[in-house]
Parts: sequence; structure tokens; C-alpha cells
Amino acid sequence: MSGPLVIGPGEERREGERRSGADGDVGRRQSADRRRTPAWIPADMLHRVLARLIDLVLFGFFVNIVYPVGVAAGFLFLLIADGLMDGRSPGKRIIGLRVVRVGDEAACGFRESIIRNAPVALVCLFAVIPLIGWALFFTLGLVILLAETYLAASDDQGQRAGDILAGTFVLMPARTAPTAAPFGAPSPPPGEPKPVAPPATTEPSADAGPSEPPASA
Repeated sequence: MSGPLVIGPGEERREGERRSGADGDVGRRQSADRRRTPAWIPADMLHRVLARLIDLVLFGFFVNIVYPVGVAAGFLFLLIADGLMDGRSPGKRIIGLRVVRVGDEAACGFRESIIRNAPVALVCLFAVIPLIGWALFFTLGLVILLAETYLAASDDQGQRAGDILAGTFVLMPARTAPTAAPFGAPSPPPGEPKPVAPPATTEPSADAGPSEPPASA
């Protein structure tokens, strides 16, 4: 009859190295998954429209100060709005959007903001100029707005004409993120099914009487 299996210090050390190596591989895979998860994604039309409406409310506030100084102030605000706060106009800051440059994804500056917002600012200027401005708004202005909206909705990156000219696009925070495992607990490798807890079993109570046999058919 063989005796109990004895594991020497060398075997314990090698087993510990294998376990630490496996935990390190899991940690590296989790870190790679986090790097692959984008922090920002192209903004959808709903959030962009909400941000634009907030900026238009501020534009209306400027217009109603003193005419024509207020009109000039509102027009200037629309042009430089996206360069004010790290690529965020007041509306985009409230909604959580950000305008960045194509390529390096650096924050939009005043130059890019003026170029990308020029079409919309021009349409808004038409709307506040009596007579001639209104005629231009309902002809040329509506065409510009429809073209800009169509381009933003159909482009994969959401770029409208102003974005294409300025080399920018609008981002929003990613809504999906990987679920974090409990602290200190390694996650299973990709493709490996997660363990399923066994179903709870109920033991018969001691006070309960013997069960009756099923009736025969």
C-alpha cells in the first residue's frame, strides 16, 4: 500500500509560478480589452440636435439685447462656440458632446469652430434680418439646413459639410463598457463558459410526515 503523496518545496514553487503566470495572462487580456473599448464614439443625431437647440437659445438671448449689436454678438457666438471649452459649446458641454479634429482627435479650436459652424450661423443670421433675410432663410437657408442634416445622418462619422471643410467630427461618451470582475478574482479566459451555480435544494422538514405514494392510473 503506497503512502501519502508528498510535494516538495520545488514542486510548490513551480505550481505557484504556473498560477501567477496564468493570473498575469488574464490580467493582460483584461487590460487589452479595456484598451480596445473606445471611450468616445460618434455622436448620434438626437444628442447633436439637443446641443444645437441649447446654443440657439443662447443665440436668441444675444440677439434680443440691443439690435444690431446683439445680432453681431449672437452671430459671433455661434461661430466660435465649439472652441470655447475644450471643443465644447455650452450646449455640447451640457449634453456631453465634444468636437475633435480628424486624425489626432485633439479638441476643436476657434479656427475649426468658425469653419464648421459658418453654414448654420449664416442661416441663423438670415432668420433675424427682416425682409431680405427672411426671404433668404426660406430659400437658401432651408436648403443649407437640409443638406447639412442629410450629410450628418448618412455619414458613418456623422460629418456634415461644415465638419468636412473643417476636418472635425462630434463625439459622445461610449455607453457600453466591459463589466468589471470582483476585485482579486481572475476572469475566465475568452470563450470559456462562466461557472453556473447549482440549483438550490430543499430538504424535507423533520415535522413533515412520510410522503404518500403516487396513485396508480
